[in-house]
Amino acid sequence: MSTVIQHAARAAAGARARDAFAGIATLEARNAELEETNRRLRLDIERLQRLVYLDPLTGLGNRRHFDTVAGSELRRAVRTGKPLSLLICDVDHFKECNDRYGHDGGDRVLVEIAGILRQFCRRGGDLAIRYAGDEFAMLLPGVRPKTAIEFAAGLRAAVRGVRLDADGGERASMSIGGATFFGTELCAVAQLVRAADRALYRAKRAGRNRAEFTICRSYSAQPGEHAEPRAH
Repeated sequence: MSTVIQHAARAAAGARARDAFAGIATLEARNAELEETNRRLRLDIERLQRLVYLDPLTGLGNRRHFDTVAGSELRRAVRTGKPLSLLICDVDHFKECNDRYGHDGGDRVLVEIAGILRQFCRRGGDLAIRYAGDEFAMLLPGVRPKTAIEFAAGLRAAVRGVRLDADGGERASMSIGGATFFGTELCAVAQLVRAADRALYRAKRAGRNRAEFTICRSYSAQPGEHAEPRAH
């Protein structure tokens, strides 16, 4: 009788052990499923975050991305004492291009120009974004005015290779306003943008297809700036 009881006890213990192992295996499987679900959710969130900062037409960063990076780069410039150059680039007569060749033609031009700007981001910190409509912007950390002027000249020359029409008889051109920040006090992003915008306005007023530059110094109610040599 005792032998039967012992066998029954061992059988019951074995069953409990098997149930426990099965339960552990089930929990491990569920944990693995949860980890995979969480991994996919993280990837989806990362993709959504990237989309928030991307321009859907050109694939460049957008204005939101620019505001985030520009603020960080300005703080770095103050901390390290190195300059930060901003170029605001406007496609000349883009409205006429859209009117003449349609929105598909205009979009093609913007995509090609975006590709050129992307190629000009040759260092890790360089950033090209689509700022608004037919305006682009480039942030160039550590770049001084003379180098920024040369950079803008190369960029404008590259943009001249973009065809506006199928026959290639008309070519794109670009006006550029540049501002370089120097300072030991933090400059607001809006101040740097205003300085570059004013330079862009001068470039347009002077006939377009040219670049104008300025210096943007540390924070004040009105930007302290003076004109730099310009790239024609």
